[in-house]
Amino acid sequence: MVIVSQFKLKLYIEPAIELKKAMAEVSNELLFSQEKIGQNRDQEGKVSAELKRCSAKFRSSDSIVSKHKWFRWMFGLPETEQILEACHSLNLTANNLLDPKKGIGPLKQNDEAISEIRKLMSVATSYER
Repeated sequence: MVIVSQFKLKLYIEPAIELKKAMAEVSNELLFSQEKIGQNRDQEGKVSAELKRCSAKFRSSDSIVSKHKWFRWMFGLPETEQILEACHSLNLTANNLLDPKKGIGPLKQNDEAISEIRKLMSVATSYER
């Protein structure tokens, strides 16, 4: 019985926890870098690199989680399609930060992308209610 419990823990629960941690990292980075993202300035590329790292970790963490809808619902995890869309939005925002001379267009894209991430992942992406 103990072996079965350990098997379930390793196979189901630990991957779900890792995905939740990756979601929290995305939220943390978006909150921490909110000012730079909102002004589209990241001269050193640090925020952009961190957003891309978060996106990669989020995507890779999903690959080991059960794809059953009931399992994802039970743990409050987004579907794989939602994760792919959120990762796309993160990468779009990261790429926009690398070229601040593009004008107002990227700022609007960043706002829309972050709003999409908030909706898809159900995580905080700003300090607004």
